[in-house]
Amino acid sequence: MFDYLNESLRSYLEKLAARVPCPGGGSVAALTASLSAALASMVANYTLGKKNYRQYEHLIAATLEKIKAIGQKLERFVEDDSRLYEKIQQATRQNSPALQEHLRLSAGLHLEISRECFSLLQEDLLLLEKGNRHLISDVGISAVLAEAAFRAACINAAINFKYIQDTAFVAAGQAELEDLKTKIFPLCSTIEQKVNQTLKGD
Repeated sequence: MFDYLNESLRSYLEKLAARVPCPGGGSVAALTASLSAALASMVANYTLGKKNYRQYEHLIAATLEKIKAIGQKLERFVEDDSRLYEKIQQATRQNSPALQEHLRLSAGLHLEISRECFSLLQEDLLLLEKGNRHLISDVGISAVLAEAAFRAACINAAINFKYIQDTAFVAAGQAELEDLKTKIFPLCSTIEQKVNQTLKGD
């Protein structure tokens, strides 16, 4: 039912704007993270094969493979979030005991987006230092998109946590997100600051 990746961008945006439940904020969080990964991949691709960056060839090639794997996972989440939301809605209407499992899976999806956002920022930092300098602005945009996706994923996780009865699961998820905040926010800030300094010629 949900085949966003094979539809046009216009179709996705029209569905997102319409008075329909899917796609919604969860899908957008995954898409934003996917865009971050795609931009980072572009920077890596524009670095590979360049004479000035030959000494980093193997490092950038390995980085590209990591980013591509992250991106493929995040792309699946763009549609998976809608599938889970539909199951949550159906279980709610039917007062089904399956509701709790669907809520846990949805929270888990956004925890995974959060983890991948941190991974993307780590790769962005490497690309900032070793990647093609002509695409430094794209590294910065990838980083701020990763942070935005993380913030969105935190909100989506919180929605699920509110209704999950497994208090241990909720506490562990909240603690992990708080830990990620202490890593992601400073890392993104560092990348953005360095990008801006370079663009200004400092």
